[in-house]
Amino acid sequence: MKKKFLFVLTFAVLSALSFAQQKYVHHEISATVKPADSFIEVVDEITIPESSLKEEVTFTLNSALMLTNETKGVDVKLIEKDVNAKDVGMDREDVDTFGDLKLNKYVIEIPEGHSGDLVIKVKYSGIIES
Repeated sequence: MKKKFLFVLTFAVLSALSFAQQKYVHHEISATVKPADSFIEVVDEITIPESSLKEEVTFTLNSALMLTNETKGVDVKLIEKDVNAKDVGMDREDVDTFGDLKLNKYVIEIPEGHSGDLVIKVKYSGIIES
């Protein structure tokens, strides 16, 4: 019985440590929201773990938002404009209207020779129509 308990305890501790060491993309967000004007302004410091870096990383953003890159030495480029949204991963009250949502697709180009986690800062703002 003690051996089983010790095995289960060891497995639980090792599993917890393994999950604790796993890294995810992290967003440090500062936002100003003006609901009466349907306006949002965001500063987003994004940390991408080294294990998730490839030659490039892509993301989408509502096309109503204007994006500016605040990070020197890292390029963030618009690669597709006004892409029709499919499943955007969030609940919407009227599921038939998400086809009206347009997204812009961006690429973060990883600097040649970069090592370690990549930290970039972007700003985006605009009017979000409801």
